[in-house]
Amino acid sequence: MPRGGKDASKDQSTRKSLAPIFRFHKTVRSVSLIGMDGTLLYSIMKEGLKHLEPEQLVPDVLLKFALAKGMTEAQEEYHGGLKSIAMSREKVRHLAYPKTDKLLVVSTDPGFPMERIDALGKLVAKLKVE
Repeated sequence: MPRGGKDASKDQSTRKSLAPIFRFHKTVRSVSLIGMDGTLLYSIMKEGLKHLEPEQLVPDVLLKFALAKGMTEAQEEYHGGLKSIAMSREKVRHLAYPKTDKLLVVSTDPGFPMERIDALGKLVAKLKVE
């Protein structure tokens, strides 16, 4: 799913900037950026793969991460800032990382090692995403 009608050259630039995430582990399936209002800004799949759900449902799936982020804000004073949100399902794992006013969601196959969540978060923190 390209950037919702934005030009292909921008999509190639985005894909290039996100390449380190796809190289991080062989199980990475896709990387999506959502606004805190749940708006899907883009979703880029690994070559040769497609979303497990129908494409029109992808924004709704990702909206849930913006809601989860909002639900944790009241805890920040006592628990510290949010580092990641992890959801492990039978067929996929979703890992969401806060980026200022956005969330970067990395979807992987179930074989992604959960002990690597923080290491992936450090990589995500270094990347410039728009």
